Amino acid sequence: KKFKELYGRKAIWLRGFKNKINHINKFVFISNVLYKEGIERCNIPVEKSIVIQNGIVVNNKVSIKKNNDVVKFVMTTRLVKNKNIDFVLESLTILKSKGLKFICDIYGDGSEEESLRSMITTNNLKEDIFLKGYKANIDKLLHNYDYYISASLFEGLPRGPLEAINNNVIPILSDIPTHREIIPKYVDVFFSLENPYFLADKINKIVNQNVNNKKIREE
Repeated sequence: KKFKELYGRKAIWLRGFKNKINHINKFVFISNVLYKEGIERCNIPVEKSIVIQNGIVVNNKVSIKKNNDVVKFVMTTRLVKNKNIDFVLESLTILKSKGLKFICDIYGDGSEEESLRSMITTNNLKEDIFLKGYKANIDKLLHNYDYYISASLFEGLPRGPLEAINNNVIPILSDIPTHREIIPKYVDVFFSLENPYFLADKINKIVNQNVNNKKIREE
């Protein structure tokens, strides 16, 4: 339901956009997924279209994580509906009830902030989940964490997971096409958006096994 509501708004925008196509000389897409959508949904001419994927500055001085009793999660995102943060909070509530000790820092701001604060209080997560607000140069902080979570309903080509991988932080990602575009097919870090229990199960599985981030970085 949430996806249909948000994607419906996107469709309205696309209809208006189609009227301007003939006046644009070149279309630059940040992912192959968006390129395909532009060609198929908006009838953008192939000869006017190129793909230049989002990139990051490679960090060759990656820190080695030390095992500790508290798992450290991080999210870097706008606090808006399509980022699906409430889904993550539900999953972490499930994991807390099963005894997992963790903290989750969420960096970003947006229209859903008050709703999320209320949910954190209601679910008794005030000592576990922290809304940190907007931070510049967030990539400089990522090495402090173990796992990066994104439950987005859709994305262009997200920089957050790339920056996480670049800082030796294991990504745990919603199973959407653009997340699949940036992660090797053989790496099992994706979860279904059907139910928060799927994310909880995926987190539990990844935390209790050694996912090799080196191969993800190399790809």
